[in-house]
Order: sequence, then C-alpha cells, then structure tokens
Amino acid sequence: MPGSSSATDFGRIVVIWLVLLSLVSCTSKPVRVSVVFENGWALGNEMLTEAEKSLVKRTALQTLRNAYSGFRLVFREGSSADHVIKVEDTPYATFSGSLRRVGVVGMTYPFTKFSSVRLDALYRAELSMARCDGIIGCTSMTREQLLTGLGKGVGATAAHELGHQAGFIFSIDSQCDDCYDGHSANSYAHFFATKHWSDAAMAIMRRRIPLASAISDTSSLSQGRC
Repeated sequence: MPGSSSATDFGRIVVIWLVLLSLVSCTSKPVRVSVVFENGWALGNEMLTEAEKSLVKRTALQTLRNAYSGFRLVFREGSSADHVIKVEDTPYATFSGSLRRVGVVGMTYPFTKFSSVRLDALYRAELSMARCDGIIGCTSMTREQLLTGLGKGVGATAAHELGHQAGFIFSIDSQCDDCYDGHSANSYAHFFATKHWSDAAMAIMRRRIPLASAISDTSSLSQGRC
C-alpha cells in the first residue's frame, strides 16, 4: 500500500525514541543513601543531650552532602535505600571473646552496599587531634566545637566508606590528609577543616555517579517509571 513503508519507518523511530527516553529517565533517578545512627551516644562517661545528638547528626549529614555536591545523591536518615551507612560503636565479636580492632573508624564489607562508621573510634581520634583527654576539661576547644568536629568526622568517614561500596569503588586511600579518599582519619582536617576529593578519585566519580547538572538537563524530558 502506498505510504506503508514510511509509516513503518516512522513507527520504528517512535519506538527507538521511547526506548532512549526511558533510558534517560532511568539514569536520572538519584542514588539514595540512608544513614542509620545506632550508636550509644556516650562519649567516655559523658552522655550527650538530645540537642547535642541532633548537632552531631546534622553536621554529619551536611558534611556528606557537601562531599558529594554536584552529584545526584540523596542522603537521609533511615534504613531503606540503595546504599546504607550505619553509625555505631565498635562492636565486640560474639565468638572467642575477641575484640574487633578498636582503632578502625570505618569499614565497608566487600561486594556490598553497606558500610559501618565507628563513633567511639572517631571520638578518640578527634581528641588526639585536639590534644584533649575528653570532652570535659578540654582547654583547646569548646564542647560545641568538639561535637561539631565529631559530626564532621562522622560525615567525612561516611563519605570515604561510601566510595568503597559496590558500584562505586573510588575511595583510593590516597596519601592526602585533607582528601575524603585519604588513607587515614588521623588528621586535623578530618574533623576541623573542609576536605575535598583527590583528582584521581574525582575522575572515577564522574564516571560512576550521576552528575546533578546532567540530570537537571534531562529529567524534565520524561516523568515515566523504569
């Protein structure tokens, strides 16, 4: 029939366009990251108040958001998301009466999207950097400064550990004290300064995490579900 070939071609173009549009819609979804606080909130013998707990939590979440500024990641408290970070105290092993390494401030289980951040280990590392014996009696910093620094330390460690999770793998443990992908939390910058990603880590991140600018340009094209 006259015109059937062109109609078929047009139909194929529409199908291809819809497929490409669905792919754009799928990639435009933000990566969701849950942060779960299951620690005991005792710093030595000092129990934090509700306001102080809130300060540490807010600072940690904001540090995470700052670390991934420019990328399409959404951080919020909760336990249901694509990636999970659990803030906890250093757990004791349930076998042989052994104790896990106390100095480890964070760990990510191989081939998973789950990380652990250790508040008590970070607190000890922070005190070492501040040259204080405890949150009480510290002469170099106020209580609020130490709690804000602890929140930054939690957020910076969480940012680092997220980079070890399956699908990401860009925390390269660089020899850089003020880098999120640095090899150690034992630095002043980890608690009391603004950190950044190394150039090598950033290059990998740009390949593996959706960019916020790219998403904003394409997300208005489709409201469909994947």
